[in-house]
Amino acid sequence: MYNLNIDSKKLELLKRSNNLLERTRKKYKKYESERKLLLELTTNMPEDYAKWEKILDSIETLVKSEE
Repeated sequence: MYNLNIDSKKLELLKRSNNLLERTRKKYKKYESERKLLLELTTNMPEDYAKWEKILDSIETLVKSEE
């Protein structure tokens, strides 16, 4: 069972991760490694929010530069 007591920072990071997964869905092969990393992060939800946020920032920058 999932823990329903998710703090706001974790919820924000989950939303950003989900948004990136949706944005890269059509180009799965191109973003395969990034998508695997995002799925790992959203599945295990690390407590190191700063690291998670830096990873998201990097992937968001990559995706924006490719659009």
